Amino acid sequence: MWSKLIPFAAWILTINMLTNLFGIADRYMIIHFVPGSAEAALALVGQYHSSRVAPLLLVSVASMLATVLLPHLCHDWESGRRDLVASRLNLFLKLLAYGLIAASAAVLFVAPWLFGVAFQGKFAGGLAVLPWTLAYCVWFGTAMVAQQYLWCAERASLVGLALGAGLAVNIALNLVLLPHLGLLGAVLAASAANLVALALILVFSRLSGFRAHRGLWIILGLAPAICLGPWATVGVLLGIALEAIRTDQILTPEEKHQIVAGIKHYWNNFIGYVLKLRIKISGVFSPR
Repeated sequence: MWSKLIPFAAWILTINMLTNLFGIADRYMIIHFVPGSAEAALALVGQYHSSRVAPLLLVSVASMLATVLLPHLCHDWESGRRDLVASRLNLFLKLLAYGLIAASAAVLFVAPWLFGVAFQGKFAGGLAVLPWTLAYCVWFGTAMVAQQYLWCAERASLVGLALGAGLAVNIALNLVLLPHLGLLGAVLAASAANLVALALILVFSRLSGFRAHRGLWIILGLAPAICLGPWATVGVLLGIALEAIRTDQILTPEEKHQIVAGIKHYWNNFIGYVLKLRIKISGVFSPR
């Protein structure tokens, strides 16, 4: 048991380290490779941090959902229902990516108030790169959940390899883009790095038995639409929703059935709760 447990635990520690390095590497590269004074570089780090405040909240939600999902996937995996693991993860990733893009659109709607009032207009640079920061956080949040398949397959080393490759891309592109584009270059480098890490995780998962549905690739490819603005993002989301209803390109018939069944289940639970609450209230105010 220990011969399997210790290497797995070591890879988990490595994955956590690489995940944290994704955020640290950008700031380190900005400080040391942006032309100008040290004060200007530190100011740019502050601008970058302001653009990550809301997006990192979305990543935190995705990370929390990954933690909740993992025990259920492990149970199905150890029970021999590996096809069920793949189908459930496919649907969950589609809904998660769609939800993150929708939440990003909501952030863009409130961003003028957030940066103008809450941040008192001090971080205009952060507001300018916010759309790309949201886009790469969509990919990063999705990657946090997508890696659960490799964890179930006890292939955590492949997750570390994917994150390591993404980190290398981040550093290499920062060296090229930072001197010319400044803060935008750092954000574009982070976007490319997160996309590479996510793509590699899905490719490695495919080698381990997981096949991402084309609908998932389509939704993930829509993340850059966030850069077109909130209304354009809403339009894209509505178009994807209509396409999912009309055809099987986005959602398979089985996934549509699962979504409808889930909506009915939670709706019935809600109605039952309302009826119980109504009975309790009537009992409190009824004449004795």
